Amino acid sequence: MQLHPRHFGRNLRENLVSDLMKDAEGTCSGRHGFVVAITGIENIGKGLIRDGTGFVTFPVKYQCVVFRPFKGRSWKLLLPW
Repeated sequence: MQLHPRHFGRNLRENLVSDLMKDAEGTCSGRHGFVVAITGIENIGKGLIRDGTGFVTFPVKYQCVVFRPFKGRSWKLLLPW
């Protein structure tokens, strides 16, 4: 997870979690499926400063709810339109 220097300070953890939720929720990975929601943060490691940009990359381990459909499987959906 990369964090811009303007987010450094007292609320560093909260800003990191907020950016993680914005970036990860709603994405799709062929390996894991669709990330529906992040449910918890297990660990935030030490940050590594990126040369020339000031961004810091943090290794983040988190728990999330995923939806992984299988090929050939049908689903019944109710759309609230």
